[in-house]
Amino acid sequence: MSFKNLEIKMRALIPGILADGVMEKVAVQIEQLVFPRIKRGFAVLKPKAPATPLKALSPKYKERRKRLQKQGILASDTAPGKSNQTKTGDMLKSLSHSSTPTQAVVFFSDEDSQKKAGHQVASGRTTMNLSQTEYNKILKTIKDEIKQGIKKKGL
Repeated sequence: MSFKNLEIKMRALIPGILADGVMEKVAVQIEQLVFPRIKRGFAVLKPKAPATPLKALSPKYKERRKRLQKQGILASDTAPGKSNQTKTGDMLKSLSHSSTPTQAVVFFSDEDSQKKAGHQVASGRTTMNLSQTEYNKILKTIKDEIKQGIKKKGL
């Protein structure tokens, strides 16, 4: 096979791989990585930075959460003193994803959750970045999909 023929096959290969839903798989994987990390109480302050514990809750807010717990409003999978972006659980439940052939996006699907997330970021609780480990997992998924696509195309 000549280099010209290989180039033609490679150019045809990439759109075929992307059309196979690679970015949808990536979007789902990102959502599956981010959700439990947030629930465990970890943030990633900058892309590819290590996951670090979320900024601690203020004493005043902890007291408020204790009252919410007594009222049955605080989500059952958190605690008054745990910083994990879960008060009622609604914000994390609204975590969603979308994709195009070239892009994967994870976001909070409702406006109220988007506002809450904005407040969290302003308070130093940035969670939607990917850590280096998470990024490597996503990259592996993409590489594996490309390898499978190459095999399917017979290259």
